[in-house]
Amino acid sequence: MKRVLLVAAAGGLVPPAAWFAAHTVWKQPTSLKFEHIIGVLWPSSIWLLATDGMESTAMAHVVTTMAIMANVLLYSGIGVIVWWIARVMGDRKSS
Repeated sequence: MKRVLLVAAAGGLVPPAAWFAAHTVWKQPTSLKFEHIIGVLWPSSIWLLATDGMESTAMAHVVTTMAIMANVLLYSGIGVIVWWIARVMGDRKSS
């Protein structure tokens, strides 16, 4: 279960990392399709709207960190649920 939890948590870090990398590399808005995909894979990115107008402040960094951690927790929770369902189904098949 620890391995599943770590993999799921790492998976939760990928969408924010991809979004920040894309904005750092291109230094301009990315395509709308990319933004939609990130919105689906990083649902808590909506929290970034709270940083509008205060992008370089400490509070903006706190909100951004909270959005990333919420995504990690969401992916971890989904990973544990999927692991548990797979385990229950595996036990039923072996019985």
